[in-house]
Amino acid sequence: MIQRTITVEKEACIHCGLCIRDCVAACLEFDEEKIPRYLPEGEQRCLACQHCMLVCPKGALSFGGLQPEQCGTVSYGNHEELLKLIKSRRSTRAYKKEDLSQEQLDKLTEMLAYAPTGVNAPSVRFSLVATRKKMDKIRKITYDCLNTVRADSPLFIIKEMAEASKRAGKDLVYRGAPALVVASVDTKTAASVCQTVDPVIALSYLELYAASLGLGTVWDGIAVALARTFPEIEAQFQIPQGCKLSFLMALGIPDISYQRTPQRTTDRITIIR
Repeated sequence: MIQRTITVEKEACIHCGLCIRDCVAACLEFDEEKIPRYLPEGEQRCLACQHCMLVCPKGALSFGGLQPEQCGTVSYGNHEELLKLIKSRRSTRAYKKEDLSQEQLDKLTEMLAYAPTGVNAPSVRFSLVATRKKMDKIRKITYDCLNTVRADSPLFIIKEMAEASKRAGKDLVYRGAPALVVASVDTKTAASVCQTVDPVIALSYLELYAASLGLGTVWDGIAVALARTFPEIEAQFQIPQGCKLSFLMALGIPDISYQRTPQRTTDRITIIR
């Protein structure tokens, strides 16, 4: 359970009111000494976003037992490098055989903890299939299920494509990836619109961060369609009880590299003044 207590060091507080001004749910007020405190029922409305602690210029406010000095420093990086990364990101459909390192796994899991969500609801859950050995087991189960698809099924076109890919020595469903990120959503804690959007936001952040680590990713819609059809596939992803599968992203070390970015136009964008 998330703690929502706030503690203010009176000697450090400069009474600037930034914590009150920035409170998303309007939970705070000044007391008679101009020290921030919860409004009546303010603690119940609190989204636990930590903004009050993060915005304080003097580090005078602690939230939920967390201390401001333990927070990281704010950095927005270089806009040119970030744009270059966005332009350079490609879907990867060919991977090297080796597993991700523990360091890479640690960095990815840390990043996923910081993916934004609507109303700060921690509703997205992630399962990370981290080894090729486990992925090969999932591949076998997936293709065994796919082999049972009949000609009158909407999935039959996937079966035909998978068979053609297999003859060419390729894995259509998982693209030969050694790892897979499974995003699911807790339908009880997420607002209805956030159930669709939040997992997509998280995976969008993940694919960019993974690229910065030299990893490739691909949005695996084919695997999603199969997992939603065959419970024995979805069971391999260890989705928490009460959550539903949202999307899958395969990842690993790319076995192909691109030498330049594509050329795009901005003609689909309308500026309204």
